[in-house]
Amino acid sequence: YQAAQRSLQILRSTNLIINMKSSRNTTALLIVAILSCLSSISAQCNEADALLKVAYSTNMDDWDTSGDQGKRLSVRPSGNVGNSSLSEIVDYSLDDLVDFEKCVPREGACLEVTVNNFSHESYEISWDGRVVDTGSQFIGEDGDKITSTEVGDYCSPICDETTEALFEYEYWTNIGFEDYRVEDEDGNVVLGCDHWGDKCQENNFDSLHINRACLKNDSCYRLLIG
Repeated sequence: YQAAQRSLQILRSTNLIINMKSSRNTTALLIVAILSCLSSISAQCNEADALLKVAYSTNMDDWDTSGDQGKRLSVRPSGNVGNSSLSEIVDYSLDDLVDFEKCVPREGACLEVTVNNFSHESYEISWDGRVVDTGSQFIGEDGDKITSTEVGDYCSPICDETTEALFEYEYWTNIGFEDYRVEDEDGNVVLGCDHWGDKCQENNFDSLHINRACLKNDSCYRLLIG
């Protein structure tokens, strides 16, 4: 009886009205309604974690007209500053399209969220209770339309405003790597990626790579790509 009262309170809080009768069918409908209600409630994270959520609003019409390519969500570490380790891939069909939720350690968090073949209007990304602006769309190796969005509060180093400036280099790749380096006036490499020397961060296909560093603001640097 107490469990039923609690369930009824949940249903009332979501403006659901049920005409309760003492029959097995009505009880079954009540259970289904409760499960549906509970499935829409976001996960509760502990104080050390932040909630990463991708909420979908796609309906049948959106699904049929948005393309024939596979629909996928990828979450993986981003940049060269944070220390996130989460790496997940979710492939969707219309029958199993559910919101993605994951509690992620807030300390050192920096993640890349890529979404394949969904329109911007059909999903929303939020981090720690804040809606994040969806990144730009790119075309993947197989023609997939992909958006890449960076989330987290530890994606950039903290520079000394009096002596340093933030250098940021972004590149999209569908081949897994892109060699580059930044040299100071003496030719010393201060930042870069040399995949032949295995000096790059993990090479992800269809990914927006973002590398950042604090550089002396009274010096000149040279950027070489390729």
